[in-house]
Amino acid sequence: WLLVLHVQWCGHCQAMMPALEQVESGPSLRVARLDCTERHELCKRLGAHEYPTIVAVKGHKVWSYGNEERSAEKM
Repeated sequence: WLLVLHVQWCGHCQAMMPALEQVESGPSLRVARLDCTERHELCKRLGAHEYPTIVAVKGHKVWSYGNEERSAEKM
């Protein structure tokens, strides 16, 4: 899973959405968007300190994506 932790008012989040939509339409990756204004505690537990925060999850392992380029190819 690729979890995208975002808030609606964030300009960086809004700018990333077209690339995220490309990733969501692909066959190889499951994507979930979490609005941190609604799911604040979960976002906090997943380490969201800035937005957007991208987290990869496989089984019980969690990786933070970091601040790399947020294009569809990089995600």
